[in-house]
Amino acid sequence: MKARPICVACMLLRRAFEIESLQQNLDVRVSWFRSIVETTSLYFGPDMEIALLATMSFRRLKSLVKQNDPYRVFHRKEKLVSIARERAEKLRSIVENRENPSEKLAVALRISSLATIVEHEYSVLEQVEPPGYDFFVNTKIFGRDDSSLFIEFIRSRPRTIAFIPASVAELPYDFILLDIMKKDFNAYITAFVRNGAFEDYTTIEDAEALGLDEHVDDVVDIGSDAATVLSDEVSNAFEKLIESDIVVVKGTLQTLHYANNRLKIPVLGLFYTKCQIAASVLGVEPGKANILWIEALSEK
Repeated sequence: MKARPICVACMLLRRAFEIESLQQNLDVRVSWFRSIVETTSLYFGPDMEIALLATMSFRRLKSLVKQNDPYRVFHRKEKLVSIARERAEKLRSIVENRENPSEKLAVALRISSLATIVEHEYSVLEQVEPPGYDFFVNTKIFGRDDSSLFIEFIRSRPRTIAFIPASVAELPYDFILLDIMKKDFNAYITAFVRNGAFEDYTTIEDAEALGLDEHVDDVVDIGSDAATVLSDEVSNAFEKLIESDIVVVKGTLQTLHYANNRLKIPVLGLFYTKCQIAASVLGVEPGKANILWIEALSEK
């Protein structure tokens, strides 16, 4: 999505919250924020992609605080992952106990999408006792559900799937989905992860620590800390990405990018958004978790 003034304001608010959590005096924090605003102003324009603008603003934050991974240092990254792993293992049985492969995949997609809803640092899946099967079928916090299109697509024959994760705290839930696609649908899955930190998104270091390679067939280091696989910045990784039959991408920011820059292959976005503008662009309701099918770009 092209960056709009209100999007820039929202992104700067996120940078402000990040700076506020750092152990520095007020003058230093104000100076840092001013520098980020100046950097953002240099890049902002009518044709600027929000994913690239978010990348540049976070890179500036990292350079100012002199931390390669601020979320690991100040936002308890390891603790959040540990909690997610424990809960994900309890949810895995809900999927594995279903006999029908399509039902398994439908529930796994919903788990992965719902994991993107975070309140007070923790996923909505961690707020209460482990939900049962009926929760994932009937939950009222679910909006757009194009899972049937995806299931039909990968049922026809073994598929190559590119997977782009978002928050590392979602990854344990994503493992359930990746395992079902591999074991029940014979998919060949390539995960694309960042070389450095962008917010709390999965890095190659995170992938190695959590054992991502045990759930996919290949892990590609995109060689960048960008918010997603940007064609202009990581062209080699992008070329490999579009060799797949379909891309499965996590989070609103990344889904917006591929909705605005459609590929010659379909994209499935798993995300949650509170933003009315993003919801309008993507054709979903705000305040809902979604499974959104984005058609391949026509070659006409």
